[in-house]
Amino acid sequence: MTQHSTLSLTSRAVLGATIGNMLEFYDFITYSFFAIQIGHTFFPSHSEFGSLMLSLATFGAGFLTRPLGGVVIGIYSDRVGRQPAMILSLSMMGAAIIVLALTPSYAAIGVAAPIIVILARMVQGFSLGGEVGPTTAYLMEAAAIEKRGFAVSWQPASQQIAATAGGSVPYIKPHGALYNRMGVDEAVAAMVVDAVRECGVTLLVAQAGTVVARLATQAGLEVIAEAFADRGYLGDGRLVPRGDPDAVFGDPQIVAQRAISLVVRGGIEAADGSWSPVVCETLCVHGDTPSASESARETRMALEAAGVTVRSFAPPS
Repeated sequence: MTQHSTLSLTSRAVLGATIGNMLEFYDFITYSFFAIQIGHTFFPSHSEFGSLMLSLATFGAGFLTRPLGGVVIGIYSDRVGRQPAMILSLSMMGAAIIVLALTPSYAAIGVAAPIIVILARMVQGFSLGGEVGPTTAYLMEAAAIEKRGFAVSWQPASQQIAATAGGSVPYIKPHGALYNRMGVDEAVAAMVVDAVRECGVTLLVAQAGTVVARLATQAGLEVIAEAFADRGYLGDGRLVPRGDPDAVFGDPQIVAQRAISLVVRGGIEAADGSWSPVVCETLCVHGDTPSASESARETRMALEAAGVTVRSFAPPS
């Protein structure tokens, strides 16, 4: 193997292991930043302090299983390999965070809610404990002897990067059914606005003219008016339901043309042929369409060609 290929392998190893380690620590640490909200949802108590303490105790439960994860996954790493062990650890962390995100509240399912949350946190701790050893060994073994200190240093460095990223939330944009409901449902919109404020965030991404946009403005939040380049619009400015024809556009050229219409002309031709005015300060291209990346690229090129400056609306974190 040449020196160039060795350096290339080391760089890829450092980058891949660092990103994986950072994602795991991000998932694990982010819990602490939302301890108050988690306490209200899963650990109702007669006092705010009691609810918070129960939530933080659950955060601590993850540390109980970290040593066990370090031993078990460490042994697995020695027998099967570093990469399979890291993949196993990352998969367990991902599964646990999905369980946390999907668990209903205490009000919905009672005591089962905190039990599920505690078990998920213990799985996260087990996973994180098993991540550190194989990652460190992999970084050391992949690097040249004279580069091992530098390569391994990215393991703790990625932890601090994850902690910083976890505490930096410049804006909030709900998604899917919640996004649609908050636009028309007063009660849901009020809950979203309260949640955004409770998280200490001042920017909310939403469609202009909706119920949530009105309530957020009244609450002192800044609303960034969002439009959708790859979605069809009804005559009243609402999105065409997903199951209907012309709900989603996948052709990058068409998406780019619709983006120009939204940004430059201030509106879009609706599904019924009428003109639908749309306020647009930021554009969304859905990442779950096969041509999403190409659509985003074509959209940016078209906007810049039209003299539109594309920049981030979020303040530096």
